[in-house]
Amino acid sequence: MKNIIPIFLLLPNLIAYSENCDTVNGKKRNCVDSIGQKQGYWEEEGKWYSGNGDNITLYRPPGRYGTDGDPYFYRITGYGYYKNNKKINKWIYYYKGDDYTKIENKITYFDNGDKLVENYESAIQYNNDSSDISGYVLFGNDSIDLKCKTKHCGFSYYGKEILSFDYIDFFRVSFEILRFNLGVYAMEIKLIKQNTIK
Repeated sequence: MKNIIPIFLLLPNLIAYSENCDTVNGKKRNCVDSIGQKQGYWEEEGKWYSGNGDNITLYRPPGRYGTDGDPYFYRITGYGYYKNNKKINKWIYYYKGDDYTKIENKITYFDNGDKLVENYESAIQYNNDSSDISGYVLFGNDSIDLKCKTKHCGFSYYGKEILSFDYIDFFRVSFEILRFNLGVYAMEIKLIKQNTIK
């Protein structure tokens, strides 16, 4: 009788942790547990249509075809780990354009909801509600500081302000990072350099 009780106690736990996973090239991924939450290693996919089938792809799942019979190719756009339906640790995301092997972003997801976004042009960390944002943007060999606090953002170089604005949403921050990368503020950076670095 003593042996029967522990078995009945374990049975609900075994049922609760059953999962449904994809297997690609012998690798288990994209698991969903019995209550529908994503768990473990995940690869996010993007659909890529090819009229002639010449595009190089990581794999082509069977049965996925376009309206004219040409295959839809699926490729990995990002990968990382889930725990209880939340992304955890570092995720890698690829460009969605033609150069799909190039890493676009690395995003680290922290337990408290904060995120660190890194790419070859910038590294930005922000909290769960985006009320506190900090990081840098690379412009040539120069590093431009970014700070957003209490609904106000500013970009500075050697402690000299280049740009400041009221924070409304993250789109504006992303837009200004793009403008730095495109060289829109190159003259401001050059003037600060000339007046500061001697």
